Amino acid sequence: MTFVLLQIISLLSFALLARADSEIPVPSNLTTGFVRFGNTTRQISWVYSPTNLVVYDGDVVFGTTDEFHDALINITHTSDPNSHSSRRDSTPQAFAKRAYTVFPGSSGIYPGNTVYYRYWDDIVETRHSSEVNTAIAAWKAAVPCIDFVPLANDDNPGGANGIVTITSHTQPLGYCAATVGYAKSPLWMDLESTGCGDRTMLHEFGHVLGMLHEHQRPDRGNFVKYHCNNVRGLTTCAPPGCGELDCQFLTIPGYYASTEYDINSIMHYSSDAFAKPGTLTLTDFSDNALFNPFSSLSPIDIARIRELYNCPAPNPPKCNPACNPAPGQNKCSIPSAQTCIHPSSTIGNPRAACACAAGFKATKAGIADGDTKKQWRLPAPEGNFRVWVAEEVECNTPCADNSCSEVTELSADCLHL
Repeated sequence: MTFVLLQIISLLSFALLARADSEIPVPSNLTTGFVRFGNTTRQISWVYSPTNLVVYDGDVVFGTTDEFHDALINITHTSDPNSHSSRRDSTPQAFAKRAYTVFPGSSGIYPGNTVYYRYWDDIVETRHSSEVNTAIAAWKAAVPCIDFVPLANDDNPGGANGIVTITSHTQPLGYCAATVGYAKSPLWMDLESTGCGDRTMLHEFGHVLGMLHEHQRPDRGNFVKYHCNNVRGLTTCAPPGCGELDCQFLTIPGYYASTEYDINSIMHYSSDAFAKPGTLTLTDFSDNALFNPFSSLSPIDIARIRELYNCPAPNPPKCNPACNPAPGQNKCSIPSAQTCIHPSSTIGNPRAACACAAGFKATKAGIADGDTKKQWRLPAPEGNFRVWVAEEVECNTPCADNSCSEVTELSADCLHL
């Protein structure tokens, strides 16, 4: 079997690179077939990264090309004239057992709740350390029981068992990708040369910790409507199988989903993911676009990782120091949160706080929605739609919805001193 290394991959990290999904061209070299995952088999589509890795499901790294070929059963479709259909009926002697799904107590959980990672070299570290550190800070703030430990850089092409090696493309290719969960084999994060953006990095670290794409849950059809005929470049729509880009939308039997379906998950596709111009691939049951901003970790994202890693229940957030509304004493950020006011006019001995404009939250890099030392909501009798921030914290970022529900709400005790 001859495989040609793909030089240019026009594939989106479904997690949100800056361009809209519908603007990303169909990959010029996309292969579909059946692949072994542990003791089961999945039909997927994949591309070959210039970093000698195989990427499937849009932004998930299987492993190296050699590891992938050991797990490959057969090819059912390819746009590459140099590749030809082949079948491997014999069971490989050994291959990397990639996570089919990750659940509490499974081998896909990082031992000691610690993720060891390193960069390929100093160039990759310089290029990506800022966005990597921002994503790690957000996950750490949301799930403090997980640790991320950097190791010395190493450009070993084979990687290192149980360690996430962060690589980078030498030219823009349009995607970022990562392996799912832990394994006693080399783990990878394959990043866009021009950067992935904070939202995409949150998504990729979600994969690293063991999360799959939300839209691939087996119960998706109970919550979301999939429009197979709207997938770009697709000649035949024939569920339950797939032919090309529609493989990215196949649900995964055995997917571990312990909580309710989460349209707001950082791991969910957008409505126009790989859609033909003017159409949608994922909608509600009235064919309307989904409101899933996937701009930050949702409360359910955080709850899932806490469950996977058996993290203790968080202590109730403490109330923050009050700002001083007296003239000349206001240290609230100007101009985005310049007003120091009492959240409720009906509460005795009220606690003043810096108020964001309605519908906005904190912006500073590294401030997670759950970072209650920097931003929070309050159950004021007049409504809890507003976000409050600590002194000198800016708030210029639009919330995910009108109520800013993604920001953690403190108890009513924090309405008064």
